[in-house]
Amino acid sequence: PVIDDVSRIAAAGPLRTEAAIDNVGSGEIGPAQVVDIDNAVFDRANDALRPPFVIRFLDETHFEVLDNTGEPIAFRTAAVPPAPGIARDAEGNPVPAQESEEAKPPKLTTVLEHDPKSGTDVFPTPGGDDFGFRVRITGRPKAGDRFRIDFNTDGTGDNRNALALSDLQRKPVLADGTSSYTEAYSQLVSRVGSKTHELDVNGKAQQLLLQQAEERASEVSGVNLDEEAANLVRYQNLYQANAQVISVANKMLETLMNAFR
Repeated sequence: PVIDDVSRIAAAGPLRTEAAIDNVGSGEIGPAQVVDIDNAVFDRANDALRPPFVIRFLDETHFEVLDNTGEPIAFRTAAVPPAPGIARDAEGNPVPAQESEEAKPPKLTTVLEHDPKSGTDVFPTPGGDDFGFRVRITGRPKAGDRFRIDFNTDGTGDNRNALALSDLQRKPVLADGTSSYTEAYSQLVSRVGSKTHELDVNGKAQQLLLQQAEERASEVSGVNLDEEAANLVRYQNLYQANAQVISVANKMLETLMNAFR
């Protein structure tokens, strides 16, 4: 179907990120990139992010992620396997730790770390918590600075999807990342044109061979009625002439025979 309402074109990204207007630090939040639309936080039926997230910095290197009630969300810390124990046998020699020893379960924390120099990818967290999108914070936020992540309900002033779509014509995403759509299309047109020309030349050559074969077959087995009729008249005249010669010869022989009697 034809879309006649431009508001139905999904030119904007599904999530919107913004910094609070009263932030005092130099921190910045990048655009959110959705990687899993089936994640539970996406309420696609109502076009909502549940809950919307607010990132609140405690200082330049630590922050919390708040839910829609303003409470910090607890995340898992990375599970750290226990250090290998140094067990000893009856003679005092060290032996390997038991293989049945399991890693300690991860702890929970509401405080995450930020690297002001290189920036921080908020999700997934070090403990593996993931909400189906990626967002990056850079710079040096100050304590109390906030950044909000919410569903991009109206998509005003946002054309990220359209730009990402237009970038596909130059981005190498085909042939194991070695060719763009534009390059692949040009190569396809070139191959089709070359193959079409090749088939056209071969077709004409085969047609010429067929014509020559038909002419040779006609020369061997064909009958020209006009030529055969002329030959028939010529043979008939020769027959009549030969008949007259024979008749004259018979009369001459008969005359000679009578002369010697």
